[in-house]
Amino acid sequence: MATFPKSAVWSAVPQKMPGTVQSDVLASGIFVPAAATGNDGHGGSKFPPFDPGSFAPQLIWLAICFGALYVLLARVALPKIGGVLAERSDRIQRDLGEAERMKTETDAALKAYEQSLADARGKAQTIAKDTRDRIATQLDRDRLKADQENAAKIAEMEKRIGENKTRALASVND
Repeated sequence: MATFPKSAVWSAVPQKMPGTVQSDVLASGIFVPAAATGNDGHGGSKFPPFDPGSFAPQLIWLAICFGALYVLLARVALPKIGGVLAERSDRIQRDLGEAERMKTETDAALKAYEQSLADARGKAQTIAKDTRDRIATQLDRDRLKADQENAAKIAEMEKRIGENKTRALASVND
């Protein structure tokens, strides 16, 4: 059964009220505050927290509850929160260190890639230049050969033309 504060006045509603809700409530054994029945026992109703006579006990209970809450928080909740915050801070520091390490590795890889790309471009330019030079040399040789062959053919043809001309003139003169 519930206990009620001693500062509140409680009384049972009379059971001899036939046909009312209060008589049914009392029949089940439930007590209601005296203020609900109109019988407060003091001649007037005062709310206990505003009653000047109950300020001292209220302040004592306030100090006890505050102290208990402070001890509970200081000994149980705050160390757990502090541990979580410290773990989180450590994790953040580890993650930042890992990110810095990865950034350094990425920068090194990027620098190596750019160096490799520059080397490849240089090598490609060298190969292209060598190829152009080789082709130009081959082309010059082929052109010289073709010019020599053409010169030989032209000389051969001029010789033939000269012979045919001489033959033709000799046959016209005869």
